[in-house]
Amino acid sequence: MGPGTRPHWHTHPHGQLLYVLEGKGLVQREGGNIEEVSKGDCIWFAPDEPHWHGACPDNAFSYICIQQNSGTRSVQWLPTSETQSLPVCQEPK
Repeated sequence: MGPGTRPHWHTHPHGQLLYVLEGKGLVQREGGNIEEVSKGDCIWFAPDEPHWHGACPDNAFSYICIQQNSGTRSVQWLPTSETQSLPVCQEPK
């Protein structure tokens, strides 16, 4: 994903595992805080848990995502809402 790229809120019927390959990204679960993630992090989203994940505004982000298909779908896109600006990611320590 290019810097600042972010998909809409969505869910996966059997959950989703993300493994970050490069860069820095942001993830958020419904009702939770925005969390920063980076190379080597594994993130689990529970089945049907509304969430999003995307690149920091100043950084590209690549990951592998693993989710099981449920018949004809592996993702449910949720209605869009007003987009908030994303925080700038921190420099690595």
